[in-house]
Amino acid sequence: MNLRSIIENFPSIKIPPHQYHQAEDCMNPAYLAIEDVVCPLRLNEKRIWALCTNMTLATGVKNAEVKQGNTPMDKVVHVTKELNEKNRYGHPSLAIPEKTTDYDGSVYYAGWVTQRANNLVVYLHSGRYKNRVLTLFQKQCLEIYIGIEFLQAYGEQDIIFYDKIHKHRGLFDFFLSDKPFDTRHEEIARTYSPSLFEKIIALEDLGLLSVSALETILGEEQPKKSSSTLEESEHKIVTKAVDKIAVEKDEISQGSSPRKSRY
Repeated sequence: MNLRSIIENFPSIKIPPHQYHQAEDCMNPAYLAIEDVVCPLRLNEKRIWALCTNMTLATGVKNAEVKQGNTPMDKVVHVTKELNEKNRYGHPSLAIPEKTTDYDGSVYYAGWVTQRANNLVVYLHSGRYKNRVLTLFQKQCLEIYIGIEFLQAYGEQDIIFYDKIHKHRGLFDFFLSDKPFDTRHEEIARTYSPSLFEKIIALEDLGLLSVSALETILGEEQPKKSSSTLEESEHKIVTKAVDKIAVEKDEISQGSSPRKSRY
């Protein structure tokens, strides 16, 4: 089992035809699949993203209903098509159905990402792709998958996911204006470290990744959860992953090539 196979059965969202706005059927001019990224984000650069059900993590730039602080389309290096100002480029422009494949435009998860001085910040803000039926564990699995992809593209660092909830409706203004989030926002934040991603990657490589192993790793990341409550067998599995990480780091230090993109 791998992370991708766990996620493939999660609920997704497909926008019905009547919910599309006028001039919203074009691919985002700044469209860039995460595996095609060749340079990190600039400080405070912002991109929208969507994890499609074909497991493509697509990124782009939004020009519709943009507030002050967003990265302008004409400032983006990776513009692949001529910009038509009459077209509306939001999250749906990252998930255009493909006539040549089975992809129908469905999306698991979507939001915004920006580079801060010490970490990546992801804000789960996307009106029509807000997946309200996901469980916390399903959210965490999606965020781990996305986090691994983002960090391999943008560099190793902590990544923080923030939920959009009505109680904190002003958070998007914080995000766009590059203000640091404060303790009021901790309840809607989930932080993932590179070491957590390394454990999961190692378990996949060993063929030991499972739902229970993921739950164990996520449980160990929570300071309030005692490790004595976790199954001993799962601890042994995670220990194998940690040992594998140590061996790989030693090989890299001796001149081996680092791991390539996983998905």
